[in-house]
Amino acid sequence: MINCQHDIVKINHSSKSLINNNYTPEVKMKMLIIVLPLVVTSLFAQGEIFTAEKANELFGKVDQSVQISTSELTSRMTLTEEHLMFRVENSKLNILGDHRQALLTKYELKDGDVYHMFSKAKVKELLSSGGAATTYIEMRGDVLTVTNGFYTLEVSMLCPPICN
Repeated sequence: MINCQHDIVKINHSSKSLINNNYTPEVKMKMLIIVLPLVVTSLFAQGEIFTAEKANELFGKVDQSVQISTSELTSRMTLTEEHLMFRVENSKLNILGDHRQALLTKYELKDGDVYHMFSKAKVKELLSSGGAATTYIEMRGDVLTVTNGFYTLEVSMLCPPICN
């Protein structure tokens, strides 16, 4: 008869020693530096949907707003897999996709420009929840929000420093 419990203990013990003893602190730190941005991006780039009223309370009044038809935004979304990035400058809108690929450009793209990144899934959820024909990309001070109907998307990740 095979003692399965004993074999599991052996496996668990060997995996602990692999994690704890086989890597130097420098290697562990390098692994953390590589993995942490990926984890942070997946956790925070998604965004959060608020009622428009709650967004006004949390993020303040809209200083600048650019509208885009929801159908055009939906069409642009098909050109990217995971992320959408927005930037408003002088009341003009640029939208980038994964790897900062241009999806809509109304002014010159510059490498150092900071965009607000959301997951494509959260933007889709906003458009579905809002149900309005027009979507608004809004600046509230340094905060960028996306509003459709009575719902507003915020809690974006800035790109750079973390872009994908």
